[in-house]
Amino acid sequence: DIPRERWTLHHSARAHAGTRPDYPAIICEGHVTTYDKLHRDSNRAAHALHTSGVRRGDRVAYLGRESANSYLVMIACAKAGADIARTLAPIARNLEMLR
Repeated sequence: DIPRERWTLHHSARAHAGTRPDYPAIICEGHVTTYDKLHRDSNRAAHALHTSGVRRGDRVAYLGRESANSYLVMIACAKAGADIARTLAPIARNLEMLR
């Protein structure tokens, strides 16, 4: 196991799925995704990425808008060991929100 101080988002989501499966993980546009559903769906997506030939260190482009699915894709990419390349508009918006 990975020491807790080195956990990334997908490690944390997996831990919460085990201890708080029915808690909300993502609330977006009035839709609630629990940690259990996020964990199961991101595992399926990571498996699909791997089956499609995505390997550790590969880059995956996500061209959709920011939504609950975009977070699922980010976690699935992390589980598959891939990096996600997002469009510049959401990245710029997120950076602006951090200021």
